Amino acid sequence: MATIAVGMMQRALDEAAVYALQREQFGKPIFEFQMVQDMLARMSAKIVASRALVEHTMRLVDEEQDVQKDGAITKQFVTDVLQEVVSDAVQVMGGGNGYTKEYPVEKIMRDAKVFQIMEGTNQIQSIVIARRLKKEYAARL
Repeated sequence: MATIAVGMMQRALDEAAVYALQREQFGKPIFEFQMVQDMLARMSAKIVASRALVEHTMRLVDEEQDVQKDGAITKQFVTDVLQEVVSDAVQVMGGGNGYTKEYPVEKIMRDAKVFQIMEGTNQIQSIVIARRLKKEYAARL
């Protein structure tokens, strides 16, 4: 699920960046505006961080380690970040264009929400993480 979410984020960034290069305001592409650059840069950073977290968790799986906590952290973090990245993509494209079916980010945004709910809601993931933390810290006492 987290791997698919990273792919969805990347697609949203790709769509927003291309749009920002093509859409002009005040005689120049909106990509030239500092706020748009900031949003795209932050989207990219969130994607890189999410991808690294997924790779970390998959490495633990390959090593046959217990991934209950790391898996919950990955699922929760990546799916929350997916919402942020897709929302920013819609914003870069403007409310009207970002929400129309003419652009793929509209569908990505609709699909993204289910990732916070499937395979245990993100609130349940918090409980899993907290229980593991409690166990880990109690073992130190």
